[in-house]
Amino acid sequence: MQFFGLCNFFQKKVCKNNDNVRFHQLDVLNETSIHKLHDDIQTQHGGLDILVNNAGIIYRGNAPFGQQAETTLATNFFALVTVCHMLFPLLRPHARVVNVASQFGMLYKVPSQELKQTLLNDSLTEDQLVGMMHDYVK
Repeated sequence: MQFFGLCNFFQKKVCKNNDNVRFHQLDVLNETSIHKLHDDIQTQHGGLDILVNNAGIIYRGNAPFGQQAETTLATNFFALVTVCHMLFPLLRPHARVVNVASQFGMLYKVPSQELKQTLLNDSLTEDQLVGMMHDYVK
């Protein structure tokens, strides 16, 4: 089993004596970078046993809200969707996916009851959710 990631601390402290741990740079906002990771995993390992989605940002600055929302969702939502589309085909039958989020991604933070119900609806499709996110940043 091979592991991929970027964290230098993890590499130095946890994995220093483990030859099965390998790190690969990934820019989730760059499709070429995602393709390179995909191709490397497929060529070198034939698939994934675990995928940990941990990329996320919080916008700090004085930009208008629309710009903050667009920048934040580009990483925290749209990039995640792209990475999943590209890497899910590499998941082996026993693979696991872990999505890490901060408290800002929790439904209890959503002030609108109507929006909460929409997001909790089992029939909500990915296309509908993507559309909602595009509408939000308009």
